[in-house]
Amino acid sequence: MAQSTKTDLTFTGERFVPGEGGARIAYEHYHRYYFAQSLARGKVVLDLGCGEGYGSNLLAEVAERVTGIDLSAEAVEHARGHYSRENLDFKAGDCRKTGLPDQKFDLIVCFEIIEHIAEHEELLTEVRRVLKPEGVFVISSPDKEFYSDAEGYANPFHVKELYARDFQALLERQFPEVLLFSQGVGVGSVIRQDSPGRGGEPLPADLLDVKPDPDRGFNPAGPGAVEAKYIVAVCSTVPLDPSVRRLSFSLWNDKSETLLRELEDSLRELQSLVKHLEEAIGDRDNQILRLGKAVEEKSIEISKLKLVVSEKDEVITRREADILSWDAHTRDLEQTIQVLRDFETKIKGTLHWRIYNSLVRPVLRLFRRSGSASH
Repeated sequence: MAQSTKTDLTFTGERFVPGEGGARIAYEHYHRYYFAQSLARGKVVLDLGCGEGYGSNLLAEVAERVTGIDLSAEAVEHARGHYSRENLDFKAGDCRKTGLPDQKFDLIVCFEIIEHIAEHEELLTEVRRVLKPEGVFVISSPDKEFYSDAEGYANPFHVKELYARDFQALLERQFPEVLLFSQGVGVGSVIRQDSPGRGGEPLPADLLDVKPDPDRGFNPAGPGAVEAKYIVAVCSTVPLDPSVRRLSFSLWNDKSETLLRELEDSLRELQSLVKHLEEAIGDRDNQILRLGKAVEEKSIEISKLKLVVSEKDEVITRREADILSWDAHTRDLEQTIQVLRDFETKIKGTLHWRIYNSLVRPVLRLFRRSGSASH
């Protein structure tokens, strides 16, 4: 087997790509395939909606033969280039009409595909056709109640999501045997019994949900499983083998604690961001304080300038009043002059002025000359 660590498929959120999207989505997707791997040993397996191909490759580790089918030719080409086993092949095809032979597969898995199509009945009819009569069908789906409604979220790639009750009813119309599981990612602690019980069977897992308490740390919130956003169903047309029915609990543990490290890294980034924001706020407060003082100083300066301007306005007002007064006085003088000129013109037009001008003025000039000569 040869496997490349290179990824040339872009992670868009429509399909899982190993190494992309963070640890939580990786936990969800890998766990489903490891869960199915326990049913695949020595079986002929069909992986509907195989996507990037990582899951088909995991099943091929224990299966007799695995066929992966995906609608995306790009994804199939990628899978062929990255996962090479003698018992593994990939085909481009539609899960609603695969074109595969009747009753060929012991095990069919179909993870996170049903919500991407509207023709749910067609999908299950095709599964029944290619599944052996005693075969097992494992399918998963997001539970709309917790995946979408509770989060107020609408996945743009999902065409038709199902509530758990509708998912179960859909499967039971095609398969008399339906075993339901819930799946969710949780963070906590595991206490495991390393020796079997008296009856030779491992003791069932006991899960206890807890909730944070600011005063006492953590308090029990009641027994149960972690918040489950996904449903996994194991189906068959015949009674399931007892070994399958004993599958009551599956834990996929990440020893490297990738999710916790991602959360811790995110927390450190947030703490660093908060510190930078606090420093920025402090700098901004100081800047606001400096600007406030500058505004206060400018306000005082503006008040002084306003006083000067007010004084100048008073001077201008007085000057304007003086100009108006002088204009009025000038007009009075001009009127007086005009009256005198009119009077002069009138006098010059009288008989007395002509007599004075022809007789008296010459005599007066003569006297002035004689007076000047005697001096």
